[in-house]
Amino acid sequence: MSLRLKQIIPAIVLFIFFFSLYVYTSAPDVHDGDSGELATAVNKLGLAHSTGFPLYMLIGKSVSLFGGNNIARTLNILSSFFIATSVVLLFFVLNNFNIRPTVSLISVIVFGFGKSVWYHAGVAAVYPVGIFFIILLLMIFSRWYKDRKNKYIYWYTFVWGLSFGTHSLMTTLVFPLVIMIWENRAQFCKVRFTLNALALFLAPFIQYIYLPIAYNRNTLVTFGSLSTFEGFLHYITHRDYAFKIGARDISDVFPFLKAAVGILINEHGPWFFMVGIIGLITVFKKESKVLTVLLVVLLTNFTTMFSYGSEGQFVFLHRHLYPSYIIMTIFTALGADWLSNRLFNRRHTILFQLALIVGLMFTFRTNFAFNNLRNNYVVPDLSHNILKTVKENSILVVDGDSVTGPLWYFQSIGQRNDIIIINANMLVLDWYVENMSKRYPEIVDSGLLSINGTAGDERLLSLIYKNLPSHNIYIAVYFSKNLIQTKKFDLSPMGVLYQVFPGGSLNMAKALEESSEYWNGYSMRNVKKSENYSFQINAIIKYYIIMLNNLGTFYFNNKQPQTALKYFEQAFAIDSLDVLTNNNLKNMEKYLDNNNPGAEDY
Repeated sequence: MSLRLKQIIPAIVLFIFFFSLYVYTSAPDVHDGDSGELATAVNKLGLAHSTGFPLYMLIGKSVSLFGGNNIARTLNILSSFFIATSVVLLFFVLNNFNIRPTVSLISVIVFGFGKSVWYHAGVAAVYPVGIFFIILLLMIFSRWYKDRKNKYIYWYTFVWGLSFGTHSLMTTLVFPLVIMIWENRAQFCKVRFTLNALALFLAPFIQYIYLPIAYNRNTLVTFGSLSTFEGFLHYITHRDYAFKIGARDISDVFPFLKAAVGILINEHGPWFFMVGIIGLITVFKKESKVLTVLLVVLLTNFTTMFSYGSEGQFVFLHRHLYPSYIIMTIFTALGADWLSNRLFNRRHTILFQLALIVGLMFTFRTNFAFNNLRNNYVVPDLSHNILKTVKENSILVVDGDSVTGPLWYFQSIGQRNDIIIINANMLVLDWYVENMSKRYPEIVDSGLLSINGTAGDERLLSLIYKNLPSHNIYIAVYFSKNLIQTKKFDLSPMGVLYQVFPGGSLNMAKALEESSEYWNGYSMRNVKKSENYSFQINAIIKYYIIMLNNLGTFYFNNKQPQTALKYFEQAFAIDSLDVLTNNNLKNMEKYLDNNNPGAEDY
């Protein structure tokens, strides 16, 4: 059998296996994070958050035309395709580094079973396309390193330029190109060669024409203000998030490194991480130039993420370390290959490879439970529960990507377009107020811009004052404390939301009865706190707990302790360790035994 055939057959098997696995475990509908926002932007050809991801938008829209009515599900499967293809490309990268086929095969399977990589293979996200391009670029680099042909420089510049339409972290792949240019500096002294390479790099940036077109459409998802060239530059350079850049100082170095290394260990398991460290050490003696390129990409990824964000955002760090996951997989393969070569005889080599397979099984078992989203309906169920609670032609004030995005998505496919959704945490952004006032001039007054943008709560209160009592207004629980302090209107639980009433007009008994009817009709599949849920899914679980506790507190304050106890117990069934729920249950027991009040709310 030819060497080429020996590579192609495993590659085909790898793709079929991983694509089938990823599709099987992928989310059945819209999911957490940016999933809802991206699905809406793709469906409506809107403008997602910066840097806009134009390539992902165009690919997603093209695929969605053939994917049926469940666009979110189609985009989830698109993620499965890109990650499965990435696994295959990584196999070819390892072959280009002359790593034995068995070790290469095991190493890429380890990568495919990685916790974060697998997770993003099951949800609509830009990361799978980014992973695909990173590995494609490394494959081009590895072919150039093997053959030293100029055509690979051309290919690298074109693909790198194209990749900027997926994620800004693609900038971490500049160093392989630097090495290629340096090694071919004689060619780059020739004007024609340099101009050709530059043209190939710049040509794919035509995709950015999509951004102003999407902005002018002003659909459900329209981020930024691209009416001027200055606004366009502000948007594509991520300036809305500039407050996160340089937010950490020297005291954060150790916590950051601890978190980042912990994520790398958690991605594939400690056994493979140790083999990767061996690979890092041994490749220095064998291929110092390769080591330098890989290490610089990894360290650039680390440095970029250290300079972006704050300590409290370590929970989201895992989704921005995918260049490091890939590099560590290459180091793991190099380490495993080196160990295989140093073993005494064939029997020891087989035993070592069996040990790798056993480690692989542990990685699969550990990560399967977290990444099996097949029957996870937490996000779409919450969205439908919210939409069935809100009356016709109402204003709905919400917050959080995992709540707002899915609601946008369901509106984009034709559900409850009579509702006007206000994203409260975006009211601090002038461009958001401007875009919303163009879309809903009778609801969102551009006069809100006269209120300082840092005072988001004041803008929200002003919006509510303007639209009560002409509109029903519902809000999420996160804003209840600020609103309760005002005297101009009253709040009442209304299912999973609060409803706002003009001051003095609230019939609490009727409102509580209506709220209970909503809870009785809700779908709450999988609503139970679990270590196998993402941070954002558990945040939604917490949302349910908050609302149940608050509803119980309102019932208690209206002298219905038995009904209050029912909702506290329902919250306890979702999370038996929730502190406030347990306090409320204890207080209720004391009250029912001794007639001592004491229920708390959030």
